[in-house]
Amino acid sequence: MTNEVIYSVRVPLYNEELVIGESCRRLKVVIDKTEENYKIIFI
Repeated sequence: MTNEVIYSVRVPLYNEELVIGESCRRLKVVIDKTEENYKIIFI
């Protein structure tokens, strides 16, 4: 596996401050299963 980012996920967060942590946790659980490099960008 290289350090090249395979997945880039952008998540809009307008008025979502109460669920940022849970959203990140759930997204990581799913993407970690791919065993690929990724980045999550919260906007």
